[in-house]
Amino acid sequence: MVPFPPGGATDIIGRLLAAKMQEVWGQPVVVENKPGAGTVVGTDAVAKAAPDGHTLLVAPDGTMTVNPHLYEKLPYDPVKDLAPITLLVTFNQMLLANPGVPADSLQNLVKYAKANPGKVTYSSFGIGSQPHLLGEMLAYEAKVDLTHVPFKGAPPAVLAAVTGETSLTWSSPFNVAAHVKGGKLKALAIAAPKRSALLPGVPTFKELGMPNVEWDLWFGLFAPAGTPAAVVNKIHGDFS
Repeated sequence: MVPFPPGGATDIIGRLLAAKMQEVWGQPVVVENKPGAGTVVGTDAVAKAAPDGHTLLVAPDGTMTVNPHLYEKLPYDPVKDLAPITLLVTFNQMLLANPGVPADSLQNLVKYAKANPGKVTYSSFGIGSQPHLLGEMLAYEAKVDLTHVPFKGAPPAVLAAVTGETSLTWSSPFNVAAHVKGGKLKALAIAAPKRSALLPGVPTFKELGMPNVEWDLWFGLFAPAGTPAAVVNKIHGDFS
């Protein structure tokens, strides 16, 4: 189960894993996309599924660490209703601007945002998502007023910045390297401890004087709580 629409980072990770595990297990592994409510819809479906190892969840850190604090009442408990299996991958987000934004650097973007309070918009894949919170972190650190525009997934959020529907967006380097190299987006900074090998010319926020704008995004694999330990351990071993 992928709690996002097709095409985003979570979906790509899920499909790559499904193809590999289909080889390992010798049986079909189907990816089902069930987006909605900041991953709540898809995650709830897995939490309520039969705990037999046949329904698994690929989800980002926010599903487990942010949503419990964002929503007054979740239909599931991420600690009690899901069994963690393994960490899958970690990466970082990059701040990107539409080519029409009159700023080719983070410093100039901050100046532009201060001169145009509330007019600089940024897209994310939902309220409480990592791009949303990074946008708020940037606004706080730079003391500027940015307007958040949530979408149902990462692909439409990135597309909004490409088309100019929003001024900015956040995405991982491997998702947007082609857009940056093709001139469809401008990469201003990466919220990581070091530069990306895919786009080494893009500085980190720390280099630009904003060390607090940094976040390692992780993705994990989960099963419904109650899944036998032997099954969890077997799946964990197969992913090692």
